Amino acid sequence: MPNAPARRNAREVPEILTQVICAAGVLCIGEIVCAPFILAMASNVGLALVPWACIASMLAVFFCYTVGFALFWAIDYVSAQIRQGLRERLTPIVFGLGGFIGFAAWGYFVIPAIFNSLLAGIDADPLSLGQRLAIGFNCAVLGFIAWFVAKMVSRRFSHHLASVVSVGIVTVVIAALGVFYMIMMFRYIAQS
Repeated sequence: MPNAPARRNAREVPEILTQVICAAGVLCIGEIVCAPFILAMASNVGLALVPWACIASMLAVFFCYTVGFALFWAIDYVSAQIRQGLRERLTPIVFGLGGFIGFAAWGYFVIPAIFNSLLAGIDADPLSLGQRLAIGFNCAVLGFIAWFVAKMVSRRFSHHLASVVSVGIVTVVIAALGVFYMIMMFRYIAQS
């Protein structure tokens, strides 16, 4: 079968796209798990857990499919330049550190801004500096885990087209739910 290798390569997903989709999936899981932590920071506020988990996941997916894509490309380029001095086994740690820094910044600036806008709409106190730092650190850890896992599994995961597409669709559906809940929350706040 002379066409078997060509057919197999045609069904592979590019590695950076696979990494982005994998990281988005890991970050969605992380944001869903950590949603109660962020809601606990706003004491006695009537924000529901599921809508906030979807909004936080939406923000993570937006990060991965925009800034995260460029971040994966930049880290891949830099790590390729220094790969001669690095052992191949250390490359996922370099990727993890990139995710740590990138998602920490996103988690410190973007997630608290959205959360504070919801809090302001219901006349609740905004997050303090310490709470924003805690959210940023939480996101940094999630970013490290997501980028580390994405680099570790991307070569094997890219050979499974159906799995990559499925994870990508699930992340987009969760992000769409987040957009829906965010619109509904802000519409409710505007009518109050």
